[in-house]
Amino acid sequence: MLVSSCRESGSHSIFRDEVASTQAPTPPEASPDLPPQSSSDLVPLAEPAEQPKAAAEVAEEKAYTFVEQMPEFPGGMQALLAHITRQVRYPAAALRDGVEGKVFVKFIVGEDGAVRNAKIEKGIGSGCDEEALRAIQALPAFRAGKQNGRPVPVYLTVPISFSAQPN
Repeated sequence: MLVSSCRESGSHSIFRDEVASTQAPTPPEASPDLPPQSSSDLVPLAEPAEQPKAAAEVAEEKAYTFVEQMPEFPGGMQALLAHITRQVRYPAAALRDGVEGKVFVKFIVGEDGAVRNAKIEKGIGSGCDEEALRAIQALPAFRAGKQNGRPVPVYLTVPISFSAQPN
């Protein structure tokens, strides 16, 4: 057991670490220059802040990043891009402010093919992030990804471009 003690020397404090022996500690002697303490002199410690959540509560859902058979959007990649293009509306604030760029949305395609846990990996602001997230959450079910012949949850990341000029 490590015990720290402090002795004040002028305006400096000197700290010393000692290894405590197995003997019971002796009570400190009364100091002549300090008044005796009573329980009314003691100040209660502040209650500890909310304890951090257990790792299981904070951990993200387990999902693969790459599997033998990746999830497929019905109709393929072209159909996915067409669906997103139809869904996305350029936010007025982004148009007004001239905001352009790519928003990267990460999500899980579950064992049932449903899109869930969508979040912005990299955004550009001005309403574009929220619009990209809305478009991804509105996607119909995919064909689930498979590992060892069984459906498994898989992470996908989709870039969504916002450009005031048509491509």
